[in-house]
Amino acid sequence: MERIAIQMTDYFDGLLKGKRFLFCDKDPLYTQKFKKILENSGIKVQQVPSPVCNPYAERFVKSIKDECLRNFIFLSEGMLHKAVSEYEIYYNTERPHQHLDNKLISRKENEHYEELRLTREENKGKVLYKSAKDRSLIVKIGRLGGILNFYYRKAS
Repeated sequence: MERIAIQMTDYFDGLLKGKRFLFCDKDPLYTQKFKKILENSGIKVQQVPSPVCNPYAERFVKSIKDECLRNFIFLSEGMLHKAVSEYEIYYNTERPHQHLDNKLISRKENEHYEELRLTREENKGKVLYKSAKDRSLIVKIGRLGGILNFYYRKAS
């Protein structure tokens, strides 16, 4: 762990270059020597309780791993950044959440969302759906090559 602390605080390409804080849990791997090396480099170490204390962050990490990151092989940091950005938009504006009674986080998008039984119809290369209930058009928005999908009722 001491070697890792030295590598993390390397002046030229260390992971913590330009950072002021390191938040970590109370794992015994973070020894006093490890903390001392970081503090000598000007990084304040904050140990927080168990990660279970923030269930919302834990749920997001599990969701992004299961629904997005495990489906790709990233060849660059830019590709990873693009995938995470797309998933963040999907998670906050298009993905229904059980703790919100399967509603969306964003109120703006929430106005368009309704659960419907759909029948498929192709239209000019874009997939549209018609509701079995009232035949209004349902539009599909696909993200990340169709791995993440969102459906909403098109305004009349």
